Amino acid sequence: EQKKDFQNISNQIISIFDEPIEIEEIKIFIRFSMGVNIYTPLQEMKEPQDLLHFADIAMYEAKRKKDMKTVFANDGGIWFEKV
Repeated sequence: EQKKDFQNISNQIISIFDEPIEIEEIKIFIRFSMGVNIYTPLQEMKEPQDLLHFADIAMYEAKRKKDMKTVFANDGGIWFEKV
């Protein structure tokens, strides 16, 4: 259930950039990759950098897999969602 909530939020953020932004008749297309770390109270995160570490791994995995826009991670590993 929580996983689906994060997917929905991710989709909403991504959909903001579906259409190009037009500035002085120039269309600007924005594309990005998103790495999401889902923290649960059961995780043993010792430092705030641990949260960033997993999100960073997920982001670079999303960049590596060009058809993925969002990759989710936690201390249990990385899972991929094509959103």
